[in-house]
Amino acid sequence: MPTLTRVIFKNIWENVNIRQQNFGTLRLMETIDTLIELGLTLNQARIYVALLQSEKSVTAKEISKITNITRQDIYRILPALHKAGLLEKTITAPTMFKATPLKLGISILIKNKTAQHNELMEKANKMSDESWLKQSILEDEPEFILIPGNEAVVQKINNSIRATQTSLDIVTSKKRLPRAMLEFFDARLNALKRGVKIQVVTERLPLTNADMEKIMLAEKKAGVVVKFMRTLPSVLLLLFDKKQVMIITSATGTLETSALWSNNPCIIALSTSYFERLWNSAIPE
Repeated sequence: MPTLTRVIFKNIWENVNIRQQNFGTLRLMETIDTLIELGLTLNQARIYVALLQSEKSVTAKEISKITNITRQDIYRILPALHKAGLLEKTITAPTMFKATPLKLGISILIKNKTAQHNELMEKANKMSDESWLKQSILEDEPEFILIPGNEAVVQKINNSIRATQTSLDIVTSKKRLPRAMLEFFDARLNALKRGVKIQVVTERLPLTNADMEKIMLAEKKAGVVVKFMRTLPSVLLLLFDKKQVMIITSATGTLETSALWSNNPCIIALSTSYFERLWNSAIPE
């Protein structure tokens, strides 16, 4: 619990008429902290602790007097604690309440917290599965987005490849190509399975690395067509369905270099013309 909240809470409890023979002030506050972390509200935790300290069953009126919580709030909170399994109530007139033993209460709260955590993880996993997302292009709203380096560029490229339906045209460097082949392997393979035509223009690679030779061979077998230039291309880009383009801001940069994404028709036309010029002048391996 934050320091300010601790100070406020301490001031509250200094005025509460609750027996503390079984709990020191520090022990009491630590117990309250733990109960709140396990999912109780401040007043729920105060009521539960007050009942734990009581030597007998008590009425809602007595709980209100012990904790200095209004009777209206007491009547609202008690059913929630009972439903959670943290207190027992006797069918008498008036109704009497008794706390579930602390060890059992904590066990119940941990079980509930674990269930909530698992449910949240399941929702998070569903959200992270972006296969259902479509990178829709609003042709009447051209966009320019400057994407910072590092993971943001990699994620944007992956998402765009997943959304590609017909063609993926790439101009890259020999410095970026090996890691890009590995980084986007799954997205690229799935695109090929969807019938996407993938064409790559890059510098001629000195294939002295056996692993790279295997990767290039696998790319060919998968259907990726690669052509080579004698020099480094002046502009590196990825063209998705000729509707989106990712232009790398530095031709000599790494995969984490920042990039400009656009669906602007003029930029798309220029990028398409640039790629086709390189493609026609490049040579197969």
